[in-house]
Amino acid sequence: MAKSNNTISFIKRHEHRSRVMTLRIKGHTFEQIGQIMAEEEGRDTPYSKQAIFKTVSNMLEESRQLLDDEVEVLRAIEADRLDLLMQIPFKRAIEEGDLRSIDRVLKIMERRAKLLGLDRPAQQQSMNDDHKSQVVFYVPDNGRGPDEKRSQ
Repeated sequence: MAKSNNTISFIKRHEHRSRVMTLRIKGHTFEQIGQIMAEEEGRDTPYSKQAIFKTVSNMLEESRQLLDDEVEVLRAIEADRLDLLMQIPFKRAIEEGDLRSIDRVLKIMERRAKLLGLDRPAQQQSMNDDHKSQVVFYVPDNGRGPDEKRSQ
């Protein structure tokens, strides 16, 4: 019986959280969501803005974690594909010294390094207006920006 009550409690909590997110997506404020949820659940007092905010924040964090996990799976799949694509040109590059194959291998290696974040970010320095103190930025070369040389 205790297991059944836990299951029911879990389902109610899930439905509550899903409804909160649905209302937030529709554009309701945290305060409005607290009032709507209290009315729907037959509560005398509305949920606080802080409680609704915490529910939304927790659900967004859970969603982010799920997306991160899915991105890692996709990254692994793409890396496997690149490994497969590498086999033929790599063999030709090593055994025959074929220049086109060497170029292709280098391009695949470059793409793989970008995909897996293997390249060190380029270091850029900027001087403040007083030309005495400097700020150092690390900018990853993710292939999305213009192709320009960076100082290291």
